[in-house]
Amino acid sequence: ESSAMKMMMAAIALILVATTAPPLSAQARFFPNTRSGIHLFSDQLQDGMTAAQYSFAANRYAGCQKMLLSDVRNLRSYNPGFIVLHYQLGCGNGPAPFIDGDVWTSDWAHVNAQDNWFMKSGMSRLYQAAWGWYLMDVSNASYQLYWIDTCKERMRRSECDAVFADSFTIDAYFD
Repeated sequence: ESSAMKMMMAAIALILVATTAPPLSAQARFFPNTRSGIHLFSDQLQDGMTAAQYSFAANRYAGCQKMLLSDVRNLRSYNPGFIVLHYQLGCGNGPAPFIDGDVWTSDWAHVNAQDNWFMKSGMSRLYQAAWGWYLMDVSNASYQLYWIDTCKERMRRSECDAVFADSFTIDAYFD
């Protein structure tokens, strides 16, 4: 098995562990059965909407991602089954902020200090310039534990139902 294939399998395992855990919120919510119709899912809704906008979104979308806790609770006051996904890079990390509960924050200072968590070419960290993040060594057990533990905590504090582990780029593993 090539090292690239091992890295890909580690990334997939990391994401599966985080997404197959029991629901972290008080009420289990499930994606609607799409055999019965088309259900819209929004990438991100505007923070601090009006009551009419919350009602409209909650009753017309199956769910969304990247929402502050206060907005999640507003949406669910109109539709308790509204699904919310926590957004977190699946194989990358960088200084861009993310949601944790009711704030936008970043763990970059901590992650940046863990040099052995990064994929490298020679001594240089692999950088995804288009989006401004670094490729992480998802086969690193310490990074795996950090990713899973912090992801579950952020999901819990934000009352999310699952995680959207974005930016898995298999081409980054091959020369």
